[in-house]
Amino acid sequence: MRGFLCCAYIDGATGPTGPTGPNVTAVSAFASNTTGGTILPDPLGDGLLGVTVPLPNVGHRSTDFNFDKANSEFIVEKGGYFQISYNLNPSTAVAGTAQIIINNKVNKASVRTPQLAATHFSSTILVPLSKGDRVSLRVISATPVVLPAKSAGASLFMLRLG
Repeated sequence: MRGFLCCAYIDGATGPTGPTGPNVTAVSAFASNTTGGTILPDPLGDGLLGVTVPLPNVGHRSTDFNFDKANSEFIVEKGGYFQISYNLNPSTAVAGTAQIIINNKVNKASVRTPQLAATHFSSTILVPLSKGDRVSLRVISATPVVLPAKSAGASLFMLRLG
């Protein structure tokens, strides 16, 4: 018997192991750009949406996600609530904006536009998504955005929460 100021208890036999809980990270996807490259501005395109950041290095993808042919857009195969996070780490400071685009619409909560040129942009959002929704990371800049090689120049992560 052990005693504490508030109470006493007796050590007993360990009970049976309970059931295994759900794998809360089983439905997730991660892609990055570790090969580098230059993202050129598109003055004739839709300036509010920006230029899609290429993510050719797929690190992980559960069966509930697909990618477009360029590996720059995640396609949701099973709806739910999702945590979406991105990082953009250009080689040189950029006076611009990074943002998540869902079905060709800006997610305003994800927009990062620093007051000064920056070498790091990041955001995390929680959103409901449906089967077939398309998610991408885009950048708006008047000058080229150079992503470093052999480093995580950009990444996008999605996790279904339920």
